[in-house]
Amino acid sequence: MNRASINSGIRKPFAIAAVGILLTALNEIIQWPILKLWNIYANNGFIDFAVPLHHIDCFSRGVDIKILRSDIGVCSGYWYGEAWLQLGKLINLYQVNVYVLVFPLIFIFYWWFAVQFKTAIAGKELTARILIVTLLLSPPLILLIQRGNLDLLMILILISAALLLNSEKERNVFLAFLIITFAVLIKFWALPALIVVILRMKNRLLRIFSLLLSVIITVRVIGEYKQIQFGQAPQSNINVFGFKFLSVKIDSTTTFAMETSKSMILDLSFFLVVTAIIFLGFKIFQHKASGELLSIQKLHDPIFAIFGSCYVFCYFASMNVDYRLVILIIVGLRLVTLVNTKELINVILLIANATVWLTYPSGQLQIVGDFMASIFCATILLLFTHEQVKRGMQKLSDSRTKL
Repeated sequence: MNRASINSGIRKPFAIAAVGILLTALNEIIQWPILKLWNIYANNGFIDFAVPLHHIDCFSRGVDIKILRSDIGVCSGYWYGEAWLQLGKLINLYQVNVYVLVFPLIFIFYWWFAVQFKTAIAGKELTARILIVTLLLSPPLILLIQRGNLDLLMILILISAALLLNSEKERNVFLAFLIITFAVLIKFWALPALIVVILRMKNRLLRIFSLLLSVIITVRVIGEYKQIQFGQAPQSNINVFGFKFLSVKIDSTTTFAMETSKSMILDLSFFLVVTAIIFLGFKIFQHKASGELLSIQKLHDPIFAIFGSCYVFCYFASMNVDYRLVILIIVGLRLVTLVNTKELINVILLIANATVWLTYPSGQLQIVGDFMASIFCATILLLFTHEQVKRGMQKLSDSRTKL
């Protein structure tokens, strides 16, 4: 690759990111009319970043963490880990204008997505390219930018960790672990990423130490979230996406009331049926394909492993709400670069698009989007299982060869 092509490969994503920043600034002025088309409340000021900054200000003035986690007073309503408050207080983050903090994050976010877009469309047919574009123009991604949610920072932290994992050097792997640890202490949905990193550690003592540290962090995070004294969830039951969507839908739209145990059985049975159907679908694609649908080396991709595991976790915890479906977009973009057959690429993109476009708020079509989210989760789980089984068989074969 010559210098001109490298410079072009760098300049184009930067140019796209710059245009994205200009469009974001324009929408901040006119208050995001595109989101209002979906009946989504939209204002300016990156409110989901501004509010946690306000909480840091309260914390710095001596307001107790218990008050912040309650629903009483102007400093209430804090959902996140105490690490965010401690860091913000240490570096006086609350004194910085929200636009100064969020616009650089959005620029990096746009730049990275531009790089992923360029990689994803390379060599693809027109249908796949159109589906990739619609995926990137979907409501969850626009909503994440408009809100300036802390998930924006979380995603960039996880991307940084994935880049470190690419080198596979032990010190870089441990550094990735530490970076993700910080992310987990802010928002615990990144917890599965710690497991991904631990599984890639080659040093046994380092792996044991990291595992013990992960257990301590998990206990701390659970303890912190038990302190929250307001509401039941950041979203109402009708807007719960993920594992419980079917029982919640039945409970909210009919007079039929199910016990918790029966709801769990219904949701689990539904997901197992979906998984079985997806498994059969993979077998059909595998039979028609001339070779492997995905190679084990490709499935080992850090971006896919980190964000795929986080999406599965959010699905079963019913936390893949609106803007967090950006995780699905990242996994979908990554998958189309890993899959070997164009038919399967189009199917993955159709499922991803149906999920991000038809989940809340889409009225009666929301259940279709929730169903597609289940299909996507089952697909990721089957791919993870496929990778682990193949690697296990390969290690077994290698050990027998040595004997």
